[in-house]
Amino acid sequence: MIMLSLMFINISIFANDEIDRRGVSYGLGLSVSGGCWREEIYDDMSNVIGHGNRQCLAIPLPNVSVGYGFSPQFKLNFESKTLVLGGTLELKGQYYLKDAQDTFYLHGEVMGIYAIDYGAAGLTGGLGFGYAKGHMEYELGVIHPSSDPLFSLSVKYIF
Repeated sequence: MIMLSLMFINISIFANDEIDRRGVSYGLGLSVSGGCWREEIYDDMSNVIGHGNRQCLAIPLPNVSVGYGFSPQFKLNFESKTLVLGGTLELKGQYYLKDAQDTFYLHGEVMGIYAIDYGAAGLTGGLGFGYAKGHMEYELGVIHPSSDPLFSLSVKYIF
């Protein structure tokens, strides 16, 4: 009987796990980034003179983050979404709408996009929203590096 009651106490403590977003946090997850765009055609003076075929691409990327919560509702993250020779490095601010375990949040980010194989690199921004449920975070973002927006869908576990 004592063993059963101790097991119940452990289960109830685990079930009421409080989320404190202040201080250092680590995240690990998966993101899918992609979208559709038209290739730009340039003249000899590097001016855009037209658009080529429409291309679409979606790439799954591991997502690793280190963050610091300044308050229960504001956190700043450094994130890396990288797969071998390409990906993004991001500085992201997250504002949680409520000081609760389960809440929606808004995020804004400045990111560097790179692809070593293609010699591409650039600095851009993004906006989006997400939902935090316990230690899990689900988010949808829009990356806007050009006239054709790209999207990012992420799921990560926050330690």
